[in-house]
Amino acid sequence: EYALSDVTHLRKVYLRITGTLDDSSRLNWIEEEMNILRCFETFDGDPYKAYKRLKVRSPSSRFLAILREVAAWREIQAQSRNIPRNRVLRDDTIVEIANSKPKNLDQLSRTRGLGSKIVEGKYGKDILNAIAIGEAVLDKNCPKPQKKLDVPRGGKAIIDILKVLLKLKCEEFNVAGKLIATATDIDHIAIFGENANVPALKGWRREIFGNDALKLKDGELYLTVKSNKLIVIAKDSLKAKTL
Repeated sequence: EYALSDVTHLRKVYLRITGTLDDSSRLNWIEEEMNILRCFETFDGDPYKAYKRLKVRSPSSRFLAILREVAAWREIQAQSRNIPRNRVLRDDTIVEIANSKPKNLDQLSRTRGLGSKIVEGKYGKDILNAIAIGEAVLDKNCPKPQKKLDVPRGGKAIIDILKVLLKLKCEEFNVAGKLIATATDIDHIAIFGENANVPALKGWRREIFGNDALKLKDGELYLTVKSNKLIVIAKDSLKAKTL
């Protein structure tokens, strides 16, 4: 009864949302996003790239080598057992293991967030083995820390004004900012322009934000205030377009 009720209501929600999307000419937006979910590669991730999803600060190459091995072990375990990653090891636990590099089970047991069942069981030895593999990787084969984006002089001001444009687009299209462009997207557009390889310059995101972001950066659009509203003015026509 519960399952049937759920499906029944979802059908009504689907019809209503689809109608809204059709009225606003946004069905193609959904199609683009669904194509990602239909792509097999979206769900067939390489376990040895899983470490890239973890948030770390100022990592060394050796730290990343250990992080890669432990994260890959977790990914393989999660997939084989068909459970969420954090049910095997939490992200912060993996980061702490890569930082402390325990050499034995006693040292491993001191890791915050690591249960005694994991340490004392087979997984404890597996984790130590993953650490040892990471430690043994040749320096030249260790992952290289991602270089911090070098923002040129004046670039921060460009980033700020692009963020203002993004807010205007969010209000115009009633879409959350992070769905249109992330902070990384904006940083790359400000620095690399058309050559920025970011989602904000592709598909529907480019149509509603990316194109104008490039024009604003290149001086083809202006932002100004008129009647207490922030508006965009095209350089060639100087015709205001209220967003």
